[in-house]
Amino acid sequence: ASVCAPSSAPAPLAPCPLTSMTIHRVLSGRHYPVIPRRLSLAIYPDTLSLQAASETLSRQVFFTTREERCYQPYARDFGPVDLPTVVSFCTRTRNLLADERFKDKECVHATTTDKAANTNAAFLLGSFLVLVEGWTPEEAAEPFESIQPSPFKPFRDA
Repeated sequence: ASVCAPSSAPAPLAPCPLTSMTIHRVLSGRHYPVIPRRLSLAIYPDTLSLQAASETLSRQVFFTTREERCYQPYARDFGPVDLPTVVSFCTRTRNLLADERFKDKECVHATTTDKAANTNAAFLLGSFLVLVEGWTPEEAAEPFESIQPSPFKPFRDA
């Protein structure tokens, strides 16, 4: 049984103390705009770098989700996540973007360098664009199609 019950609202990451090691790693994080200056996908090599970035980049608010790690595989598949997870992500992301505390900040959905997690993160962001923002599926795919080298892994049948 899955223990991955979605929380009611994504919380910004807690700050962490910076060291020369984390400063170096912050620079290795990659940001990909989804809605320019408002919503993006960020890929960081590890949690420590992500926490350091959340403290040093003041014009952004970082959020992570557990959804991409909550998928219950049938075999060697890794997603896409189920419909209740999509609805939960869309609701929480819409609420984050509407939050007055973050009205002048870019909301950054952060993940790691794991290609399966990146693929599920892009799927969730694309779902948000279609279901909440009213984009066509083709429009929602555009922000992710040009990322090279691709940080994504194709979905596979179980």
